[in-house]
Amino acid sequence: MDQILRNLTRSCSMQYLKHTAEYFKPEVLILTCVEAASGGFLSSGLQPDLHAAMLCSPGNLIPHSKLYGKEVLGSEVASLEWAANQGNLRHVIVCGHANCQILEELRKLRDGTTSSSRLSPLLSWLTRHGNSTLTRFERYEMDRHQPITFQGTSPKELWDAYVDPQGHWTDTDQFSQVNILQ
Repeated sequence: MDQILRNLTRSCSMQYLKHTAEYFKPEVLILTCVEAASGGFLSSGLQPDLHAAMLCSPGNLIPHSKLYGKEVLGSEVASLEWAANQGNLRHVIVCGHANCQILEELRKLRDGTTSSSRLSPLLSWLTRHGNSTLTRFERYEMDRHQPITFQGTSPKELWDAYVDPQGHWTDTDQFSQVNILQ
């Protein structure tokens, strides 16, 4: 812990913080799972001058926009809005990872095999915001050799994707891939 605090203190000087507040205009928003971020993704070689902002959420899940105004959405949607409002955002990169234990918990909730006897805040959040991933994965499970059709930014923009056509991945990794693609 001492080493972490020393590094934070060294990298968060007042001069750096003032510079960042004035000039930080992200061109790239990287959405990653909290597991991936804590597992070393932050040391992926990104340079500070790239103007990349990072948003970490459990399982890369972002509350659906149709929920706006109906419930409290959380910081994920607010972070997306902030990055978009800075004026320079050109790319959003969604980075998933193998063996996502957070998404595995969502699958276990669906299957009724979770080890928890009650819904924790995480499990409740996953239940609320992971339904579209579950629905899409259930359709994929019907025929894993067929492509999944996804919609782009408009109803006319459709594209197909194959998930693990060779059948080498675990169910958890296939579920994670479906989640990232949507």
